This record gives sequence, C-alpha cells and structure tokens, in this order.
Amino acid sequence: MSIKACKSKDSTLDLILLCTDYILSLFEKLKDEYKEDPTFSAMFNSRWKKMDKYYRASDKTPAYVTAVVLHPSRKWRYIERHWKED
Repeated sequence: MSIKACKSKDSTLDLILLCTDYILSLFEKLKDEYKEDPTFSAMFNSRWKKMDKYYRASDKTPAYVTAVVLHPSRKWRYIERHWKED
C-alpha cells in the first residue's frame, strides 16, 4: 500500500482501516529510526499516539467491522489477522 491509496476521493470505511494501518507502521518505523533525535523522536511519538487513538476507536465502531467484513476481498480474514482477541 502507498499513501496514494489513502488520497482517493472514493475512500470507503474498509480502506480507512488499511490506510490507518499503513500510517501507523510508518510512524513506528520513524520512531525507531529517530529515537536518538530529541526533536523528531518527540514529534513521531506524539503523532503515533494520536493515530493509535483513532485506530483503537475504530475497534468500537460496528460500521468499520461491517465495512471490512462485507468487502469482497477482505471478509473476516482481515479481522482475524489484524485485530487482537480482547
């Protein structure tokens, strides 16, 4: 996935979860890469926390689960692979 996939005017709920996964993975990579730099480290950590807050909120929204499960190529596999049991 690339950031271009997240810039579509035709974005759907199931795509938003994939984009959020992608953005969080970028922030995790950059957090590790710049952990010794006080400015960038603080910046990437705060952005990661904000994105994670919204990502976790999606777990509580039935609309997101429904959008993913009803998507022809994702179905329950996405939920089983990416969501924790708790």
